[in-house]
Amino acid sequence: MAAKRRPVRAATVGVLSLALCLAAPAAARANPLGDIIGGVGEIVSGAVSLPLNVIVGTFTGPPVVGTLQGALVGTLQTLTMTTRGALHITRGTVPILFKILPFAL
Repeated sequence: MAAKRRPVRAATVGVLSLALCLAAPAAARANPLGDIIGGVGEIVSGAVSLPLNVIVGTFTGPPVVGTLQGALVGTLQTLTMTTRGALHITRGTVPILFKILPFAL
């Protein structure tokens, strides 16, 4: 019976250790405003990425395949850059909110 509990115990300790590492407070950000501005830049770049890649794919590749390839690459870049920008904005606003929150309550 005790031999069967060891893998469960090891897995439980591993999961708890991982959760503790992920839930630990991050080091103080040196420049939260820079994160916000960088995030906005990522979102704007992501919005421009789709039409730009469609145009590049149309002019550099075969007529229909190049356009479809540009649309696919542009869509993936748009999703990636927009998500990354949103995470940068979140990472920049959280420290600012924690500084302002005591005064708001």
